[in-house]
This record gives sequence, C-alpha cells and structure tokens, in this order.
Amino acid sequence: EDNNGPVIEINANTFVDEVINNKKDVFVLYYEDWDRIYQGLLPEYEELAKASTKNNLEFKKFNVATNDIVEGPDPQNTPSIYLFADGLKKEPIHYKGKLHKSNIADFIYNELEIRLEL
Repeated sequence: EDNNGPVIEINANTFVDEVINNKKDVFVLYYEDWDRIYQGLLPEYEELAKASTKNNLEFKKFNVATNDIVEGPDPQNTPSIYLFADGLKKEPIHYKGKLHKSNIADFIYNELEIRLEL
C-alpha cells in the first residue's frame, strides 16, 4: 500500500503507534476493499485528509478484512469512521452521520472546532 497520500493505511501491527500513541487527533476509516460504499467514500475521505494537512488531525484507514482488531473498536458494519481525539484515545467517538464529506467536515468542526476548507 502506498502511504505517500493524505490517508495512511494502518494495520494490526501499526495501529497502536499510529493511532493510540499518536499525539494528534486521528480519524480512522474501517473498511473492506470490496465494499461499494467504501469505494464511493474514499475519494471524499481523501479530500478531507488533504484539507486537514495544516491541522492537528490525521486520517487513517484500516482494512478489517485483512487485519485482526487488537486495539480500539470492533465495528459491526463497514465502512465505519471513528475519531480518536487526543486525550480520549481509549474512548473513540463513532461517527454515525451520512458518509458525505460535508457531513463529516461538520462533525469534525463540532467535535474538534477544526473547520476544513473543502
């Protein structure tokens, strides 16, 4: 997986370092490659990540089909998005809104007071 883009692919081995021990706020998209909803969401998720590069917020993705979940939530459905806010890493916030970039950006603003220019 190419990790040079705005969204970093994480796995069971890197999850703790990339999310739990990370001093930044981290958004994690739990997904399965074959999922059409995920495939439609990914370009918008990447746009959000590009818009957040100047903020204390990172965007990651975690393939539940190829990784065991060793830490963090075990989503019942994919795609699922969780916010691991700094200081609250053990209690991530499950995003339950529409899987659209403007709705996700509103959620980020409401939770972190970070406004993303889309």
